[in-house]
Amino acid sequence: TKEDLINTVSLTNYLVTPWRERLQVRSSGMEFFEPTQQRKKINFGIFVHGILSKVRIAGDVVVAIENVFRSGELSGAEIIEVTELIQWVVNYPQLEACFSSLSVCKMEAILFTTDGAERRIDRVATQGNRTWVLDYKTGVATAKDEEQVKDYMKLLKAMGKQEVVGYLAYVHEKRCVEVKI
Repeated sequence: TKEDLINTVSLTNYLVTPWRERLQVRSSGMEFFEPTQQRKKINFGIFVHGILSKVRIAGDVVVAIENVFRSGELSGAEIIEVTELIQWVVNYPQLEACFSSLSVCKMEAILFTTDGAERRIDRVATQGNRTWVLDYKTGVATAKDEEQVKDYMKLLKAMGKQEVVGYLAYVHEKRCVEVKI
């Protein structure tokens, strides 16, 4: 129609770069085709974090695992191991409040520091005046782990949270460490 012609914008010129001049082959991407042990561990850690981010209360574990299985991300052989690890986290006595229906829970909670930097906490749970910070680790423990949780705890205290408790859950080791500031 005449209106369409009036509203049409035409390009008089545009830049084109031949794709052959920009094509690069990188040898560092070979682990995509043949994953290293380290890459497998990293992927598994991301996977476990993903499942735990879908678990609000302890009763959500079965549904979260079933959904991951149905989506094809988890094989039948892996179900037992993954379920056991996730169940260990949600049923660990000091962490039960983090997965309680009585708590207000935020998974993958994003906080901003005063300088605008972003911090992402695996799980924050609040019940009354008490706030729990939980960070999951699937790799080897490092000194930076505790500093990371302390940083989260300090941020929450600065936001007015009164009683802040921090925990590191080393999922593969089935070990939980309380962090104090």
